[in-house]
Amino acid sequence: METAVVVGGGIAGLLSSILLKEKYEQVFLVERGPECGGLLRSFENKDGVSFDLGTHVLKETGIAPLDELLFSNLQSDEWSTLDYLKVGNYFEGKLNKNSQFINTKDMPTELYQKGLVELLHTKPITEPPHHLQEYLVQYFGETFTQHIFKPLMEKLQGASLEELHHTAHILFGYSRLIGGDAQTSRELKTSPFYDGKLAFASYLEGSSHLKNFYPRTGGIGKWVHSLEKVATERGVTILTSESVEVITRENRHAREIVLQSGKKLACDMLVWTIAPFLLLKSSGIQMESKVPQFRRMSLHHYVFDRPFQTDNYYLYCNDPKMKSFRVTLYPNMRHEEQANATFNCTVEAFIQPDDTLQELDEQLANELRKMGIIDQDAQMLTVDSSFVPAGFPVLTKEYVELLQSHNTMVAQSFDNVVLLGKGNGSTFFMNDVLIEAFHTITKQLDTPHLP
Repeated sequence: METAVVVGGGIAGLLSSILLKEKYEQVFLVERGPECGGLLRSFENKDGVSFDLGTHVLKETGIAPLDELLFSNLQSDEWSTLDYLKVGNYFEGKLNKNSQFINTKDMPTELYQKGLVELLHTKPITEPPHHLQEYLVQYFGETFTQHIFKPLMEKLQGASLEELHHTAHILFGYSRLIGGDAQTSRELKTSPFYDGKLAFASYLEGSSHLKNFYPRTGGIGKWVHSLEKVATERGVTILTSESVEVITRENRHAREIVLQSGKKLACDMLVWTIAPFLLLKSSGIQMESKVPQFRRMSLHHYVFDRPFQTDNYYLYCNDPKMKSFRVTLYPNMRHEEQANATFNCTVEAFIQPDDTLQELDEQLANELRKMGIIDQDAQMLTVDSSFVPAGFPVLTKEYVELLQSHNTMVAQSFDNVVLLGKGNGSTFFMNDVLIEAFHTITKQLDTPHLP
């Protein structure tokens, strides 16, 4: 009887376990927490109002069999279909309701003009950059690097650009800038070279034909529960509140997984979706290790007494002096009529060690007022807030290189282990993780087993 073991019950692990059941007689999914989903979870406050742990919207992948598996059971009366994402951002004292990308034209005129000229004179990058500072200057120019990215990345990562890996900004979606008004943006994007650096001025232009979904009731955890149901119906055994203690190796194969509870699992294939150093440690493989730094964060779930002043689904706060990072506006995604709506939102914040939740509750509500998301006279009806034990990792150059070395060690030590999701660290966003998992596992299923 062939057995596959999947470690990590996030979306990469859940999808992998479902796919693996097509070939393996037994599939075990091991999750350390009490439930699957990772950050894709929801909760209800004392009044029964639902919130998510961050911003999560489902989106079709464009891969027909994968979309069928992920979304075919979404009932139209239970889910809102969003043809495009209404994402905004706050920058230089202005709430841009039309795009998540920073519009450089909102900068002081002299800086905008100087920065745009520098960007237009950039050249292709031919050598790997040493750090994020070097990459951004080569890619966007000195002015935009110093006046946009430097203060923002210090807010988000608590580190200088010279300390960060040259890909660190991608984790926060800062891959493009808007170069001016709509017509200027269109003309610049006709160039393949500038197209990768610049965004359209509005989310209405260049948007994908792929549909997005959000539940009308409950939160995104509703979808995770549906995937769990698919997994269990197909015969996957989900083991929650369990973790891997020991991995027994034989001829470059993981042969047996011993769990913390003492339970032993035979293993013909192992899919690992959490930190790879834990795999190496459980296998008794010596490696350099370092406890990663995480930015201190908090989540604040509000209910206000009146409608929001924007129809955006979520927004990014690009003011380095504010603690707010991302704001999710639930009634907008649910397409609720104002007469029946609950005006609830979640604010994710980057905070300092001496910040208290009570102080942050009031400060972040005031930031929502300042950004124009809620009315100046809007009153907070309820708020539920909590610290996030491990927020975003600080992607220093040393940390990313250490992760890459761990991945290499796994590849050199095992023939029947696949790293996905956080296990390989190559994808950040939900759809990218799902697509990577689908292609990787289906390829594995088509590959004959090694003895």
